[in-house]
Amino acid sequence: MTHVFFLWTVSLSLFLFLQAAHAADLPPAPPAQQPGGFGLSLGPSIVRVTGKPGETQQASVRVSNQSKDPIDLIVEVYDLGNRVTPAGELERVFPAAGTLPHSCASSIQLPASQITVEAGAFKDVTLLVAIPPGLSGGRAAVVFFRGVPKVPEAGEKPADAPGKATATVQIQPRIGVLVFVEALGTIKRMGKIENFKVTPPAEGEPLRMDYVFENTGNGDVLLAGTFYMLSASNALAAKGSINSIRTFPGDRGSSKTIWEGALDPGRYHLVASFELGPDSQEVVVQEADVVVA
Repeated sequence: MTHVFFLWTVSLSLFLFLQAAHAADLPPAPPAQQPGGFGLSLGPSIVRVTGKPGETQQASVRVSNQSKDPIDLIVEVYDLGNRVTPAGELERVFPAAGTLPHSCASSIQLPASQITVEAGAFKDVTLLVAIPPGLSGGRAAVVFFRGVPKVPEAGEKPADAPGKATATVQIQPRIGVLVFVEALGTIKRMGKIENFKVTPPAEGEPLRMDYVFENTGNGDVLLAGTFYMLSASNALAAKGSINSIRTFPGDRGSSKTIWEGALDPGRYHLVASFELGPDSQEVVVQEADVVVA
């Protein structure tokens, strides 16, 4: 629900979440200067704490401000997970802390609820992360750094329109670091692929692989991998990367990989190797015969 307050101005808060590594966990691109002078980045974008249950470890996150003005940031913890869309696909969500069964939000202690980063400077924020006693497997959460918008002073009006109600847009940048807590030696990254289907390229449409993945383990799984197209003579005709998705224990949803490459007409054999990362040695292999007209 959107709430609009009518005073002398109408303030619209626009949340910009720069989600580094939502699915593929790629490094964040250099931050662009945002309207209103914001230019934020943080590193690392992922913190993974592994140790014995009952231990507490520190993790440092550097928040950089590339803008020309200082910025106040609210620091807050949310849960990290997926929901199943009406189409059956997994979609990232950030519910309130403690909502999800695999939450580690209560294990994260923040140094402060609000920080200020000066213009052109950075600030190192130390997180205290506890590994819960009796933990088996892994848990997850996200720490957000949310910009505090400037509130116009009472009676402030644009010089070119004195006495008139105006509309202003306030930008609240929000960047997050994913936090994973794991009990040493207990992680089991497991999963299975179901309903694997390959649609060959035709009439300008790309090759498409559809499948359902279920995370049957007790930790997060970054599903990634590579597929190969072999010709009738077993020569390598093409290869590509599988669309990466991060899943959590109990997740089950459909996904797809689209390949825009070109193939000559003929018969091919597709071999897809799904890796259950980030550190598992398990690979799930799916194969299919493909006819390109």
